[in-house]
Amino acid sequence: MPRIFHNIRFKLLSENKEIRYLKYAFGEILLVVLGILLALKINSWNQDRLDRNYELIMLNQIKSDLNRAEENINNYYEPRLKRREIALEWFIENLDNLDKQPDSTIIYNFNYLFSNFYFTYDTGAYESLKMNGLSKIKNEELRRELLQSFESSFKRVKAFIEQDDDEIKDKYLKVRDNFFQIEKSDVEGQDELILIPQKGFGVNAEFKSLLYRLMEVTSHKRRRLNGVSERISELIEIISQELKPND
Repeated sequence: MPRIFHNIRFKLLSENKEIRYLKYAFGEILLVVLGILLALKINSWNQDRLDRNYELIMLNQIKSDLNRAEENINNYYEPRLKRREIALEWFIENLDNLDKQPDSTIIYNFNYLFSNFYFTYDTGAYESLKMNGLSKIKNEELRRELLQSFESSFKRVKAFIEQDDDEIKDKYLKVRDNFFQIEKSDVEGQDELILIPQKGFGVNAEFKSLLYRLMEVTSHKRRRLNGVSERISELIEIISQELKPND
């Protein structure tokens, strides 16, 4: 091809057709420029395609992580918190006549007073995306929500829940050790520890203090768990919309 262009230029010059030569030269330059622009456009399109594929892969992985977090809330955290709420309600309703309640019922509900959990969530996909640049996410709203959720909201909820449980654990164990006897019993040939509540512990100020503090902490935990559950659901929905193929 270059040889053909060279022959054409040589022929035009040898025939003193400068004007036609200049037109031809301009056309040749224009053709080269168009070729370069086309190559750049193809390269840009190919890079955009690679970036979009990477974006979709990471969003799918983040969505899977969020789905697991949502399942943990629904199948693990929520039932444990609900059980604590039921135990608290039972003790408040029967606080004045605990001595008349069966030991087994008291023990059952007391054990659930500290039915705690630690909010956990996977960050692997998000951290990988952050390492390569959150700008890979073209949707500004989604990028902002991911940043807010993983860098602030989730961490804050996790810290508050763990702090609350650490405080309550000490109070719970103190009441248990002071007002319950730990004895061994033989059940089907195996030794196990059982708690036998001492009479009158229901009117004790320390136990009442534990109950009322548990009510506050559990209310806070409920609010935080509902809030983070709602944020996860909203984030999953935004990602799902982004993953839908363009019409």
